[in-house]
Amino acid sequence: MIEEFAIDPECFADSRILSILQQCGFSKGRVICDFPRKNWGKNLHEALNSAPSTSEMERKKIETLLENLKTNDKAIVRRKSSGYDRDLSWLSNACIEHARFPFKGMVAISNPDSNASVVELGTHDDESSAWNVKTPIAFEMSESEFAKRTHPLLKYSETVRFIDPYVSSTSREALKKFKSVVESAYSHRAINRAIKVEIHFCIDKNKDDLERTFGKLKSAINFPEGTSVTLVGWPKNISATTKMHNRYVLTERGGIMFGSSFNEVLKDDAALLSEDRRAELWDLFDVPDSIGCGKSEAPRKDQFVTSIPKNGKNP
Repeated sequence: MIEEFAIDPECFADSRILSILQQCGFSKGRVICDFPRKNWGKNLHEALNSAPSTSEMERKKIETLLENLKTNDKAIVRRKSSGYDRDLSWLSNACIEHARFPFKGMVAISNPDSNASVVELGTHDDESSAWNVKTPIAFEMSESEFAKRTHPLLKYSETVRFIDPYVSSTSREALKKFKSVVESAYSHRAINRAIKVEIHFCIDKNKDDLERTFGKLKSAINFPEGTSVTLVGWPKNISATTKMHNRYVLTERGGIMFGSSFNEVLKDDAALLSEDRRAELWDLFDVPDSIGCGKSEAPRKDQFVTSIPKNGKNP
């Protein structure tokens, strides 16, 4: 659903890069890795500013798209560690990095070895191109598949909100999935911070029921050590215009909507959210620290941190 691509900085000397950038973003299923992380931005701007065939208007469009991808869409990402041999071409280095931890594709000026993972500039719309991504998709909601589909989003994110009105103290299947997703996110993680987890669900307004449900949920969750976990119980109507119904995985970078509850293991649809919709939902489920407890018009919130390892470090 969300795939990572590397782009040769030399491609920015060609105005056809505009079409590539317009199809990038977490909401579109493509993010850009700034490879090599040390000089990628500098090298692409050098290529862009020296491009003889790119007009001033095209240059400004490219710069605007880059800035939006970096700041608004947060879709220019970096890997934690990657080597780079200055004696080799960018494409040779990218292929070495691809062998270490694969990109979905590498966008380059040419493809001299006819590598299926190389997207030659100007041919990215071909049906067989590695540039193609599948979204929306349908997949079996098993624990492993759920972790696999959400991993490209979670490994770049600091906070994840699992939103499902049907999660409860008996939803072992959903809790196992949430745990697997968080554990998977630490594989090839691009940032050093631990993941903050929020689980949002519907709950009865009776205060005694709240206490019992939260207690059961807390004891059932076995996230990686040092994980901050927040449980948020909502009434069925979470605002004047919105009831809690759909299932989402939301982060500060992107969001996915699922057709089935996270309790299910059957095959069902999943789709990426537009950035506008993700931002709207992010704000809607942003629960302040000081909130009511056991009231039908307000959520109930409980927070804890799993045990910290002896070395004091997060996973």
